[in-house]
Amino acid sequence: MESVALSVGEYEQLLASRRQVGGQSARLRALGEKIRRTDQLLSDLRGLVDKPVEADDAESLRTAVAALLDRHRDTSA
Repeated sequence: MESVALSVGEYEQLLASRRQVGGQSARLRALGEKIRRTDQLLSDLRGLVDKPVEADDAESLRTAVAALLDRHRDTSA
């Protein structure tokens, strides 16, 4: 095991850097989760629009898309 001697100022700087890295790590985890949710939303939307839709079903498609977006918003809150 190795030891390193640090001045008080260097130690405080090391602690500050560690806190910054911790904060960045938390932000990256949150962004990763947001990317996964967005990817799932896009996949679900693709499933809706890939289905053949007749002109009469356009309103049904709009309703389904709106419901999907509402569900996505509820899970991302």
